[in-house]
Amino acid sequence: DDEGNICSQEINSRTVGIDLPDLRKKEKAILVAGGQRKVEAIRASLLGKYANILVTDQFTAQALLQ
Repeated sequence: DDEGNICSQEINSRTVGIDLPDLRKKEKAILVAGGQRKVEAIRASLLGKYANILVTDQFTAQALLQ
C-alpha cells in the first residue's frame, strides 16, 4: 500500500524471491526506478524500508522530496 505494507498476503505467498521482511534486514537493498508514474510506488517502498539505496533521475528525486 502507500505506506509500504503488504496489501495481499495471498499474492505475497505466491511470489518467488526474498520475503519482504527479510529484505528489510539486508545491508544493501537497491531500488532502481524512475518516472512520474513510479513516484508513489518508490515512496511506499522507501517508507516500508524495503530499499536503503535509491537510483533514480533528478525529476523523480525532486517529486519524492516534495
